[in-house]
Amino acid sequence: MASQQSVSSLMQTIRKQSTHIYQHILYTPIKSSHLTQFEQKTHRLLPREHKEFLTVSHGADLFKRSNIDGFHFLSVNEIETVRKNLAREYGEDWDDTIIPFCTIIGEGNTLSFKLSPRDPNTYEILDCFHEVNPSEWQTIDTSFSHFLKTLIEKNGDKFWL
Repeated sequence: MASQQSVSSLMQTIRKQSTHIYQHILYTPIKSSHLTQFEQKTHRLLPREHKEFLTVSHGADLFKRSNIDGFHFLSVNEIETVRKNLAREYGEDWDDTIIPFCTIIGEGNTLSFKLSPRDPNTYEILDCFHEVNPSEWQTIDTSFSHFLKTLIEKNGDKFWL
């Protein structure tokens, strides 16, 4: 596989990219100590590339078109809130290896990591279509940086649909 662009350099691209059609809103980076506290408190290790994203922007709204479309990348507090809500909604069908990281504005769907039980840096990115059970969610990618790069290249289009 060709070398992947780092999440930090992809975020630099995003900073330069807002247009009259959509906007990007980046937030204050998370401190590494707060990230460690989150992982210890929740007993959930986030993928390395996602942690890099959070240290550049602790959550973000990307390709936001008013409040009708775009991607809301979650802060760590939002991750845990959304995860608990999904677990409650799906009950015994919920898979605890799934960690949401983004909500799709205007849809009610999420994007999530499905972590390998042995290694948090081995994961699938899932399209969590809310009308089906988690076992039916489709894999979009296996790399956060590749997913982000493709999202940028496609100008925020949902390339996996």
